[in-house]
Amino acid sequence: MLQMRLNHILLVLVLSMGMTVFADSNYRSRIGFDFRGVKLLQQNGVGWVSGMELGRYLGTSNVYYGIGAKYGAPTGDSPSDENLYYGGVNLGFDGRMSKVFIYDLAIMGGYGAGKITRLNQNQTSYYVIEPSAGIGFALGGGCRLKFEFGYTYMTNAPSFTGATFGFRIDFRSATQVKDIND
Repeated sequence: MLQMRLNHILLVLVLSMGMTVFADSNYRSRIGFDFRGVKLLQQNGVGWVSGMELGRYLGTSNVYYGIGAKYGAPTGDSPSDENLYYGGVNLGFDGRMSKVFIYDLAIMGGYGAGKITRLNQNQTSYYVIEPSAGIGFALGGGCRLKFEFGYTYMTNAPSFTGATFGFRIDFRSATQVKDIND
C-alpha cells in the first residue's frame, strides 16, 4: 500500500517538473499553492488540506489546463492517524472583474484515497471530481491571492466527500500581450 502511494506521488512530481519546462513568456503558465479547510459529510470537525497545482494557458486566452495534488487531515486530527490525498488533471478559466478583483472557475478530475484510523475507515476512490470557484485580488507581477470554495466528490468513498474552503496564491508567468498580464 505504501509503495502504491509512493508511485502515485512520484508520478505527480515527474509530471509537475515536466510542466515547469513551459514557464516562460512564450508559453504562459501558472503555479498555485492552496490551504483549505475540509468539512466532510460526517459528524466530525473541520480538517485541512494543502496542495499545489501547475498549469499552462491555451495561447493568449484565460483558459488553462494542468495537474494538481492535495494532501491533508480530513477531520483535523494528526496526519499519522488520518489522511486524505487526491490529485488529477485541471481545467479552468480565470479573469478580471476590475483592475484589482479577479475570479477563477476550475474543475479537477482524478484519483484519491484516505483513511481515518479512529473511525476504522480506509477508503480508496478511483474517481475524484472537485469543482471550485474563487474570488480575490491581483497583487501585481503575476501574483494573485484568492479565497476559494469547492466540493470534493469521491466515488466509492463517501466518508471523504465534502465541502472545501480556503486561500490560494497563484503565480502566473508574463506574456508579451500586455492586456492579459497582471
